[in-house]
Amino acid sequence: MRMLEERAKTPLFVLRRMIIFASEDIGNADPRALELAVAADHAFQRLGMPEGMHPLGQCCVYLACAPKSNASYAAWSAARADVKEHGALPVPKKLRNASTRAMKDWGYGAGYRYPHDEGGYAEGETYLPESLVGRKYYQPSENGLEARNQTTPAGAERGRAYSRRSAGQRAQEVVHSKYSTAASPCSAINASMCESKVSRRSNTSASWRLVKSRPALPSGSRASSRS
Repeated sequence: MRMLEERAKTPLFVLRRMIIFASEDIGNADPRALELAVAADHAFQRLGMPEGMHPLGQCCVYLACAPKSNASYAAWSAARADVKEHGALPVPKKLRNASTRAMKDWGYGAGYRYPHDEGGYAEGETYLPESLVGRKYYQPSENGLEARNQTTPAGAERGRAYSRRSAGQRAQEVVHSKYSTAASPCSAINASMCESKVSRRSNTSASWRLVKSRPALPSGSRASSRS
């Protein structure tokens, strides 16, 4: 907000940084964050000023409240470091396509386990070059939807439970989570916005249930009551 008000940066620069943030710092903890950031950028370019600030602000609030994870960025960085150190290592023979008889004689494709024949996952199989076997680049966090990617049953269940909760429930949890503590520079704003959002949804749902529970008026009673 300060950069925009002081005209230090353009809205398009801020939106670019938000797209980067959605992927680098939120990642698979909430994959929808990247979709919303890209949509906000597209909407701003379509609307222009001043209405374009609405999708920008909406996206900013969403990113602030979303669970955070840099596991994808860390995995990319670790894999890139190995590529720089080891160079182009040979692909394991079991993963090579044996399109000719000679390739089969050379051992191409030998011992390959087709995952779909084993329920979609070949447990214990390795796909890295021999000198890198045992390396694990992606270490999924326990935050948000990314917990589903964990190999432990408990972690996977946390991710499934998160995906089952409604947006309102997730927003309420953010109010009491580590993402809205004093450590966050906009914690008070995040908490108040999330509380207001949940409160409005709860009041709307309660009012709608009250309207639905009322008995239907007899035919003509509304007209007679007005007269």
